[in-house]
Amino acid sequence: MFRNMKMKTLLSLGVGFVSLICLTVSGLVIGGRVSDITRESAIENMNTSLAGQASVIDLFVSDSENMLQAYASADEITNLLKEPDNAEYISAAQAYTEKYFSKLNQWEGIYLSNWDTKVLAHSSAGAVGMVTRTGDALEPYRQTMTSSNDGFFNGGAFVSPASDQLIFNLRMAIYDDNGEPMGFVGGGPFISGLNELLEGPEIPELENETYAVIDAANLIYAYHTDSNMITAPIEDSALLEIAEKVKTGEESGVLYDSGNMIVYRNIPGLNLIVTMQDSESELLSDSINVIKIFVVFIVMTVILVIIATVIVSRFATAPLKKVTTAVNTLGSLALNANWQISEYTGTKSEVGRIATSVSSLTKALQNIVSTLSDCSRTLNSGSKVMISTVSSLSSCANDNTVTAENLSSGVTYANSAIQKVNKDIVTISKIMSDSRSTNSERIKSADKLMESAERMFSNITQKTAETETDINMSMGYLNNFEHINDNVTRIQSIARQTQLLAINASIESSKAGEAGKGFAVVASEIKDLSENSSKAADAIYDVCMEMNANIGNIRSCFEEIISFMKNDIVDVFNNMQDISENLKASIEGLNSDMDKISGFIGNISREARELNGVVEKNEHGVESISSKVQITYSMVQKLNDLIVENMETARNINEIISNFS
Repeated sequence: MFRNMKMKTLLSLGVGFVSLICLTVSGLVIGGRVSDITRESAIENMNTSLAGQASVIDLFVSDSENMLQAYASADEITNLLKEPDNAEYISAAQAYTEKYFSKLNQWEGIYLSNWDTKVLAHSSAGAVGMVTRTGDALEPYRQTMTSSNDGFFNGGAFVSPASDQLIFNLRMAIYDDNGEPMGFVGGGPFISGLNELLEGPEIPELENETYAVIDAANLIYAYHTDSNMITAPIEDSALLEIAEKVKTGEESGVLYDSGNMIVYRNIPGLNLIVTMQDSESELLSDSINVIKIFVVFIVMTVILVIIATVIVSRFATAPLKKVTTAVNTLGSLALNANWQISEYTGTKSEVGRIATSVSSLTKALQNIVSTLSDCSRTLNSGSKVMISTVSSLSSCANDNTVTAENLSSGVTYANSAIQKVNKDIVTISKIMSDSRSTNSERIKSADKLMESAERMFSNITQKTAETETDINMSMGYLNNFEHINDNVTRIQSIARQTQLLAINASIESSKAGEAGKGFAVVASEIKDLSENSSKAADAIYDVCMEMNANIGNIRSCFEEIISFMKNDIVDVFNNMQDISENLKASIEGLNSDMDKISGFIGNISREARELNGVVEKNEHGVESISSKVQITYSMVQKLNDLIVENMETARNINEIISNFS
């Protein structure tokens, strides 16, 4: 859509759009800031008004406390508290109370009580003698006064049961010379007197503001701009929310509710919250008016900017018409000089640069057309010469191609025969090489077998010698058993002698009679021991005889084993060594014969390779000739194609030149 618009139209719309955006953003920022400043100013004014209202309440309470303190400082009051039964003091205190009350404005009553809450004097004589607190309620009631430094207690606003009106509950303790409390005075000023003070001057900027003083303890209106709302219970959810915030310790703030702005301030010690509310639309009316005026200003400014932009762009784009005409003329391939843009050529403006470029492009195209015309004539003349040259080259290339093909077929046949011989020689060489490799492995195996046989023969010889030594040593140990036979013979001889000695001892003991009985027992035991020793010696002798026979058998077995190892096994290893040496000699002879054959085959293979090299050189030469013939032929073809293309190019150039005027 925008591509078909004129530059001046696009420029005007773009400037107007950018101006509109900038002014709109500025308006939003300024409008928001004006609204914030207006809101802050309104909140500040409302807080100032609330501070004044709170000061009025503090001043009213302070004046009421001063009046109560002045009443308590009279001699009639202190005399009665010191002598409560004195009739003269009672009468004087009552008269003073009634007289003092008559001078007060907007007070429900004033009274004097002893420390036990018995009324001693009252503005209403009928209340004298009443007791207001007894039992558990008495002590907390006293503490409300003694807990403060000056003895004052302000109970805040409450609805009096006597008058059904809001009053302040004020009390003050009275102390004796020793600092002990002996009684107190109290009174209740009507809050209606405060309401007259709160109806002060209004804020000029705010016409519909609403004041309200909330009794936070009882959640009723202590004061309201609408006097009918005083003492009514609070049902407004926003004011109830403010009361909850004050309970949590929040002393002041701002609450927004349903388009209204409520500013509140707590009065500590009185359970009163002063509030002021007004609609945000009224508070921000001035800022809204400012924003409306600024919107009108923005619209007018944008319109003026667009009009100015149209005028300036129309003037600035006038030279572009001449340049556009020159470009269109150049687009129709008319290369005549355009004198309309000559006045702008060479200047530094955008139009001047375009005019300079158009003039330069016209001159360049004129030079190109002239050059193309010359090239076309040159191409036509050169193509005729190239056609005759191509005909001669083509006939020569055909003759060379036939000759090269014949020579190539003969060389190819010879090369295939030589390659076949080479393959056979290579096969024989491989077989002989494999056989020689196998024979080498066999020789290595025979050498290893001989080395193993020699090691085994050496080991067996060494083991045979060691075994023979061990057998001789063992036989020496076995020969020691012959000494056992000698010892057995000695034991048998000792046993026989012991037996004879036992017999002689028995004979001698029998001769001795009673005195030899003990010795006879010993002789009998010795005889038994000798018999047992003789039997054991006989058994050992029999075993030794059998062992001697077994030792003889073992000796003969060992001698046969040693004979076998020395004779038979050594012969076997000697035979194996002879066979291995003969096998190795045979294989070495075979390798020698194969070496001779390999040398002969190597000579044949070397001659075949030399012949193959000559054939390959001839083949490469033929291939080179053939490839050169092919290249010559392809060059002829390309040259022919190039001639055709040149002729076609010459025709196209002539057509292009004919389009220019």
